[in-house]
Amino acid sequence: MMLSERMVAMFSAWPYRPDAEAPAALVMGAAFLLLGLSMILQPANIRETFDRLGETLVESVNRISWRQQSWHPSDMSDRGLRLAGVIVIVVATLFFYIAYLGLAR
Repeated sequence: MMLSERMVAMFSAWPYRPDAEAPAALVMGAAFLLLGLSMILQPANIRETFDRLGETLVESVNRISWRQQSWHPSDMSDRGLRLAGVIVIVVATLFFYIAYLGLAR
């Protein structure tokens, strides 16, 4: 038996319940939707949050070499953050579609 046949046999033996994934997809979709809307409506607040988070992570992990002149998400312009917010909302839409497919069956 080849490896691909073994994998098909293994995955077909597991019970697949798409309705069990729907609540998690709804929560993830809501989280991404709120993040995307925040990025579009309040890019300055998101930039400050990215900056604080980056400083906290660098201080907590000493192994990371932090260069002050390197690129950081807090250096993005308002236009860039708004574009990223639109992309995040598209991802949220995909999570809502996954939840719809799970609940529709």
